[in-house]
Amino acid sequence: MNNPTFLSQAALAAFLLTAAPASLLSAAPALADTAAKAGELKDYKDWEVGCDNTRSCVAIGMTPDESSLSGYLRIARSGEANAVPDVTFTVYPPDDTTNKLKKPMVRLSLDSNKAGGLPTGSLPLTEAGDLFELKLAQEALPDLLAALRSAKKITMDLYDGNKKVSSQVISLAGSSAALLQMDDQQKRVGTVTALVKKGDAGADTIPPVPALPKVKSLPVSEMPDPLPKPPKTAAKPMPDGCGEGPAPYVAFQLPGGASLWGTCASAGAYNFAYDYRLFVDGKPGRPWNAIVPGTKRGGEGDDITWLWNAYVDDQTKRLNSYIKGRGLGDCGDATEWAFDGQNFAALTYIAMGDCRGVMQDDWPVLYRAEAE
Repeated sequence: MNNPTFLSQAALAAFLLTAAPASLLSAAPALADTAAKAGELKDYKDWEVGCDNTRSCVAIGMTPDESSLSGYLRIARSGEANAVPDVTFTVYPPDDTTNKLKKPMVRLSLDSNKAGGLPTGSLPLTEAGDLFELKLAQEALPDLLAALRSAKKITMDLYDGNKKVSSQVISLAGSSAALLQMDDQQKRVGTVTALVKKGDAGADTIPPVPALPKVKSLPVSEMPDPLPKPPKTAAKPMPDGCGEGPAPYVAFQLPGGASLWGTCASAGAYNFAYDYRLFVDGKPGRPWNAIVPGTKRGGEGDDITWLWNAYVDDQTKRLNSYIKGRGLGDCGDATEWAFDGQNFAALTYIAMGDCRGVMQDDWPVLYRAEAE
């Protein structure tokens, strides 16, 4: 296949949106679903897929080596009928050489291409933190999808100019099932917009996406050290404490004189949990009880009153919590919380089950709300 920039834009339009009326493309979303719930992660061999409460989905293809840290393929698509998939290849540099490569390039190849294919030649990469990325041109998507039906793997050869630096493999085992799951969640099966199981139904048969739940969000800040004496109704310290590493208490200042106090409950090599109490309107502390809708708690953990690795984002001024599946931080879950003046509510929830090198910014979003 030639460089995708030489392919017709009309080809992609015909591939995804045949028969979509103009009125649909500008249609307003449905009313907000007051019973909105977080989606679930689904594993299909070497692929993982997750969708949120607005039918936005992410599918990720990874290395077949579960003990390896390697590059991956991410296919993301929102739930709107006219949405076009966003496809990104992520490449790991060897031995933290990101800033040492003068001209990072990648060559993509398939083990089989009975149909379809990938862009040929050396393709320029862009830096993405400590990694590199290649955004696939939208016109190249039909050939990639066709190739997935017969190929078993994609090899990404990293070059610095003309010098080959490394090779990384993306397994395609489970890719068709993962993309079919995406189609199913987005109500696309049997329509002209489906990625896998296409049909004759027009894009106008896809229902509008639910509107986002709305959550009032007030600024949160960390109380500076030294902390004042904890309130009497703060959580009691654990009998054995949390060792010498983490602070016994953490505290956050909330609007209107409210505050949130946490007492260390569990400490590990890279995960720290605090047992939280919320103080509002001068009343005794209330145990933390906010959860991500559709889950049993605010993510993984041992107790609903616990938050893991909580911090305030410097830009959003919102409380965040996350738990690492392992020290590299390439799996686990993370939640952004909004304070409405009385309690906290989940604003964004992301997760990644497989620990194979997928960075947090690329994890599937499973729940989202709109901050007011």
